[in-house]
Amino acid sequence: MAKSVAVEEGGQGLDGSERERVIRKIKRCLALGESSNPNEAEMAMRQAQALMRTYRLSEADLDADAVNSEQRDTGLVRLSEWQRMLASAAAKALGCRLLMSHVRGGPVQFSFVGMMPAAELAAYAYDALLVQIYKLGMIYS
Repeated sequence: MAKSVAVEEGGQGLDGSERERVIRKIKRCLALGESSNPNEAEMAMRQAQALMRTYRLSEADLDADAVNSEQRDTGLVRLSEWQRMLASAAAKALGCRLLMSHVRGGPVQFSFVGMMPAAELAAYAYDALLVQIYKLGMIYS
């Protein structure tokens, strides 16, 4: 007896753990699709395509779990232009997007968004460079 699966577009009908399990299985099949054994590679690719059709998942759905975000609270209500430029340069250098959010009266927050581990590295680069700039400011002021 065949199992019937009702799934909305993008695999949205799956709960979180089931979706992760299916995506892991598809990724394993895609990795086997790179096998040096042509028969094994073909069967793995067919299996991956069948799973993607069954669960209505796209390549973007498979890559979505690799996107990461790192937030940094500046603690400042107003930022200098150089602080924005520093965050922007750190994000750009590591292939990330920089989002800034500011609630009236609250501190400005940066969000570095990118593929793992680029977002974490961009946030770390921003933190490390900011510390160095403040140290140099104390020395030369």
